[in-house]
Amino acid sequence: AAFLPLAASAGPRRRPAWSAAFVVVAAAMFLAAPPQLFRGLFQDAHPNADILYYKEGKVANILVYDFKKLGYKDFHLNAVNEASSRLWHVQLFKMLGLLPTLVHDNPSDALMVAFGAGMSAGACVRNVESLDCVDLNPDIAGVAAAYTRENLDVINQPNFRQIINDGRNALMLSPRKYSLIISDATNPKMLDSWTLYSREFYQLVKDRLKPDGVFCQWTLIPLPGESIKVILNTFRSVFPHMSFWAIYGSTQVLMLGTPERLAIDYDDLKRRLEPLFEDAGLAEFGVDSVEKFLSFFLLGEDGVARMLADYDRVSTDDLPYAQFHIDQDVAGIDNCLDLVRYQESIRDYMRPTSPPPPSFAETMTAYEDIARRLNIGFLTNNRLKYAEAAVVAADAGLDDANVAHMLNYCPEKKRHFQTRLATHPDDVTAHNWLGNIYLLAGEYEKAEKEFNATLALKPDHAFARINLAMTHLATREYDSAVAGFLAVRELSPTKRILQTVAHQLDKVRILRKLAYQPESAELVRDFGIAYYNEGNLLDAIRAYRRAAELSGDDQSILYNLALISESHEFVSDAARLYGELSAEFPGDPSLAAESTHFTVLSQDPARLREWLNTHIEPPETQRDSTSESGEKPEEHPPTCDQALAIWNDVDPDGAADPINLRRAAELYEQSTRAKPNDLHAYADAAVIFEALNDFDRAARIWRSAAQARPDLAVFSLNLRRLESLAELDRVQTDGVERAALLRQVAGHFRAINEPERALEYLRESVAMVPDRALVWLDLAETAAQAGLYGEAVAAADRALMLQPGLHGAAAIKDALGKMVDQSAG
Repeated sequence: AAFLPLAASAGPRRRPAWSAAFVVVAAAMFLAAPPQLFRGLFQDAHPNADILYYKEGKVANILVYDFKKLGYKDFHLNAVNEASSRLWHVQLFKMLGLLPTLVHDNPSDALMVAFGAGMSAGACVRNVESLDCVDLNPDIAGVAAAYTRENLDVINQPNFRQIINDGRNALMLSPRKYSLIISDATNPKMLDSWTLYSREFYQLVKDRLKPDGVFCQWTLIPLPGESIKVILNTFRSVFPHMSFWAIYGSTQVLMLGTPERLAIDYDDLKRRLEPLFEDAGLAEFGVDSVEKFLSFFLLGEDGVARMLADYDRVSTDDLPYAQFHIDQDVAGIDNCLDLVRYQESIRDYMRPTSPPPPSFAETMTAYEDIARRLNIGFLTNNRLKYAEAAVVAADAGLDDANVAHMLNYCPEKKRHFQTRLATHPDDVTAHNWLGNIYLLAGEYEKAEKEFNATLALKPDHAFARINLAMTHLATREYDSAVAGFLAVRELSPTKRILQTVAHQLDKVRILRKLAYQPESAELVRDFGIAYYNEGNLLDAIRAYRRAAELSGDDQSILYNLALISESHEFVSDAARLYGELSAEFPGDPSLAAESTHFTVLSQDPARLREWLNTHIEPPETQRDSTSESGEKPEEHPPTCDQALAIWNDVDPDGAADPINLRRAAELYEQSTRAKPNDLHAYADAAVIFEALNDFDRAARIWRSAAQARPDLAVFSLNLRRLESLAELDRVQTDGVERAALLRQVAGHFRAINEPERALEYLRESVAMVPDRALVWLDLAETAAQAGLYGEAVAAADRALMLQPGLHGAAAIKDALGKMVDQSAG
């Protein structure tokens, strides 16, 4: 480009020389460029993915990535993600292709704008006589081949016809009218797609539909600003009988325009849909019933009208709103949350002449609740909502694939990793992912096999090690579980790992005690609390319900369960529980008020919706900015945030870098100097230095913390523990002195409620001084704290043999001996 003006302005004699130089330089640049330059750049952008298909086409650079470590394929067009094999993507595209065919009485021919990966076309072509698919990109064959399972080999179907053109131009140039028109275009914010979301485009579509024609269009959420409202309002300005459908818990949504008000005939839908569960691949992706198919309904024309009351902005060719609002904002998320606030039931759009079965209302109520929670969870990044949805699904007896996907045991991911291992049996990530899916699904034998395969290939794989320990916990192999948890905290002492290990060890102690006291309501409740603290709401609720059954006269457990039900909006449960409590304590006006309140909510859908909507908040306002006292919480120095990010930084296998750990600890220590009353920084710095076996430095930090807050005993306890560890580290000889130090360290671990680590030191101590009754007594007390009642009684017996009448040992034997004998019997 620089040579061209030089050559043009040169005189006649020099112009040939400049032109020749231009040719030489251009040729040199061309020859010097790597032959696969752009493919290499795309590969560098995603180094952990394989490129399954790549083509520099006439219209676009086309890529299909295999994200082998995440469990899905992605199709990118000019570096824009267009489609993937993720569960909710496939569900949406199949819905996009099938839904309009099923609400139309007799769909004969269809036009689809945009091919993408062919999934919508593959579903649609199963239910129409002919499908014309118009796409500007002529190079669809390679993409289609990469998604054959998802698109059902659509390009080789006899009733499929490819048209190479721009979608809008194709409609303008042809007067042909269709039964169905489906728009599978890309993001409305994109430079080349906003023209398919304007009022003029919708009017063009309407002009190309037969009188009974149906239009269906893909879009996505969240969108910035008022984009979602503009798109909805623009769509309904041309298609007033519209409905809005969403794959709950995802970005994927669609709009459906019908010639009349949507009215679903249950029997007709069932008759037409049932063959498609297998033929169109719906069941394979979690859609295996009429109710599940209808569960993606979110709003009908009534709900859209209420949501857009007094709203008049539309998108036109000369003022396309979405194109000028690109960056996602809180206002945009809040506008998308209106989709949930105005959520309707498909039951209001069912034809009364074809009543659904009696179970339909109850099933759809559960699905609507699941959809609401997953949509809120996705839009506000609140994973607890996914756990709540799991409770709703379990109570309704629904094995919902979308809930499983949000909780990371998606059936589609399972198939992906099974396929991957068939061709790459040494892929440690695939083994670990597949094991994790089996673990979450309760298939423990398969899970253990996959984790062992991972560790055989990579013994220091931290994630596989902790997953194997959790599998042993689930199968009641408690000794193996504890050994695994303690090993992984040494292998990868990140904050996440340490917190996870602490939660799991807490559960081990409770389970060990429950083995001896299975009818203990208090222990079952504690088990529920342990699950609740780790975010496993489903098992927490189950444990609390069991504790309530066992509790007898202990109404505190029932009250706690009522509070949990209220907190997580399980309204029917809250009404029942507060009712039971009110009957038990008729003189308590607060219980009577709660009982009345939730009973009314459970019986009045309008009031229930109003109450539920008061709990929906966009992300910016979810965290209260003030404490209970009305004071704003203290802010940590920026170094704390940096330290936490570095501390939790691990490689794909979960291994932590010691250099990063030390850097994180030093940043925390720096924070304590900048803000001496930042107690969390002291504790976190000391924990990391201890993990690095730098006991002296950890002790110094605990000492500083104890001086800053002498009223908090935890700092002094940890100071003494680290001082003892440092001293033990210096004493290498066996004998009485070391045995005493081991016992001392164990006592400090017991004091901070880490009996499993205390046991390691005590067992070593009694091996050195087996004739010391007090050491055996310590072992007995620590084993009892850890739930090892058998070992506790045996240690107490040994202590009594060495020192008859030793009070503590006798008390342990009296308290636990009978339970141990009964268990052995």
